[in-house]
Amino acid sequence: MESGEKCAFPIDFDGKLEHDCVAWNGEEWCRDGAGLWGKCMPKEEATASATASLSSLLGASPAGVTINEVLARGAKGQVDFIELYNSGDEEVDLAGWTLEDRPKKKKKDDADADADATASSFSFGGPGCSASIGPKSVLLLRRGEECSFEFGLGEKDSVTLKDAEGKVADHVEWRKENALKGISYGRVPDGVGGFQRTEPTGGDANEGVSVDKLRAELPRGADVTKSCCNKLEKIGFSSNLPVIVIDTKCQEVRDEPKIRTEFCTCSDGLDYASWAGVEIRGSSSARDHAKKGMAVKLFNATSQKLEFPLLGLPKDDDWVMYGPETDRSIGLRNFLAYNISRSMGNYASRTKFVEVFLQDECNLRGRAGTGGLSMKDYHGVYLLEEKIKRSDKRVDVCKHNSTKDITGGYIFKHDNDNIDKGDVVFPIKKRFNSKEPMPMVMIYPKGEKKDLQREVDFLEEYLNGFERVLKSKEFADPNLGYAKFIDVDSFVDYFLGTEITKNPDAYRGSTYMHKDCDAKVSMGPMWDYNEAFGMCCGYPIEGYMASGKSGPGKSGGSAISTNGWRFNICEDYGRCKRDPVDGISHWYVRLWQDPAFRKRAADRWQELRSGPLSNEQVNANLDEATNKLRPAAIRNYNRWREEIGSKSFRSVKDQWEHEASTLREWVIEHMEWMDSELAQYKFYTHQANRG
Repeated sequence: MESGEKCAFPIDFDGKLEHDCVAWNGEEWCRDGAGLWGKCMPKEEATASATASLSSLLGASPAGVTINEVLARGAKGQVDFIELYNSGDEEVDLAGWTLEDRPKKKKKDDADADADATASSFSFGGPGCSASIGPKSVLLLRRGEECSFEFGLGEKDSVTLKDAEGKVADHVEWRKENALKGISYGRVPDGVGGFQRTEPTGGDANEGVSVDKLRAELPRGADVTKSCCNKLEKIGFSSNLPVIVIDTKCQEVRDEPKIRTEFCTCSDGLDYASWAGVEIRGSSSARDHAKKGMAVKLFNATSQKLEFPLLGLPKDDDWVMYGPETDRSIGLRNFLAYNISRSMGNYASRTKFVEVFLQDECNLRGRAGTGGLSMKDYHGVYLLEEKIKRSDKRVDVCKHNSTKDITGGYIFKHDNDNIDKGDVVFPIKKRFNSKEPMPMVMIYPKGEKKDLQREVDFLEEYLNGFERVLKSKEFADPNLGYAKFIDVDSFVDYFLGTEITKNPDAYRGSTYMHKDCDAKVSMGPMWDYNEAFGMCCGYPIEGYMASGKSGPGKSGGSAISTNGWRFNICEDYGRCKRDPVDGISHWYVRLWQDPAFRKRAADRWQELRSGPLSNEQVNANLDEATNKLRPAAIRNYNRWREEIGSKSFRSVKDQWEHEASTLREWVIEHMEWMDSELAQYKFYTHQANRG
């Protein structure tokens, strides 16, 4: 796991025993020995870790036999092969040794899909087969040949070498980018070096593969020469996080338009090195902070969009880099909020913590346009996030075609008064708790308002119909009420996700919704939680000028306390003077008056708390993130000490540890408050008041 804990296989997932990490919401997961879920370590990183561990074991072994080279995808005329190397000074008898392939996952339509997957294996020393390897020699095994293995090698696979006693002698794993057609994966130098892409030498000394050959096989934009990592190595910088280097060629990053930059990554996986448009993003964060958030759009040398699996995330060209220092935990709030949403089975932006070097304003930095990277360009920790957009890997709604189906797909949001020039805005005009219309912003489809008038008219009427029903006496009727218009389960999940975080903005800003073809309106994805989880001081709710203290009122607490709801805090007169309307919170105030909705929320909460949102699992997720983030977070504090440092702590490390532990304590305490509050709603005996 990324936390350092070992996965405990097999694991029970979806009613089946799995012998490998399982795919869940675009990421790989497994359980540890205590049964807690955690993200699997990226394969390259896991391989490096395993290789280092095994190398230390082999150093004490008289055998010294390792897996030296693997060809998993042969070009025309090439056959898969596995090459072993004996680094010792004596011949080794391999009789009884085995090679094992990774267990293959069963497809759902397999006739024996419920059967446990077992590893394919090959045993050395079969009848009529020699089973020895000489000193400083190789043994080449080609698939399908006599006295060789029969199992196939895949794009994402592994091979394990075990000795006659069944002990692991060596193990290698690879991902798709290291199983390229006609390119092997081997140790350089033979027997002792780390694995890298190699020419398929098969019996001869391993050697690196040519740049031209790599370019032909890797995705466009791939860094085939590790140029980004080489820049960082030259200045002596290393990190356990991926690193992004942005060279603006001495331009200043502005709030529109995007400037053309050289953009590259350095990680343990497939890296990017090409061009990107970069601009400042955000509203108050863009204006008020020295460390700006950035929007990134990848493109090639001719400025054509370039979709790329950036740092192992599903390929796309649009990305967000969250960085402003509002969240002193250095991104843990957004990380945790999105993790909570995905734990519910909903889409939320996938994320990667990264460290960033920003080469800009050369003369101001004393570089005089030389272009050389230095530690002066270090810009701190960012959270790389997927931009919210329509995609089968992001918000998966149908492709909009108004001539065929005006009912979908749509993505839209309420964002308070944060309206940008060119936004297609449509108001909900019949709000039942305010004379002011509530503006909605169209995110998808894109276009000019005059070209989207049919779409705007459709959504206006649809959402106005929903509001009219909420106001009516029949609002809770299963057939005539709100359930005609909304996906109730998605509204419940958004409610619970928002209430866990107590995000002051979640009902009034960055409030996303979507609608598929012939479907009801759904809430989400959750977005922008950098001021959530009890962070002082709950603006714009009463008390933000007094360290967040207010209430308790009808909600049961203040805007930032671990007790109390968020959705109804503005029901008390005067608590929301800055924004008395409070976005869509009035939807949930009305929904909460329906005992069936309350029970549905209570039942869902109990389900989540017994699994993905248990205290143990939330703590495990935070342990994993904080352990990985810690060294980089301290570097970030040192970089931005003047902006975010506090004299109340002995060191920046103490300050960050305090912020991380305070966040952890707050969310656990608040979820336990929700336990007691929601327990009373698990049963109901009457329908909502129709008055």
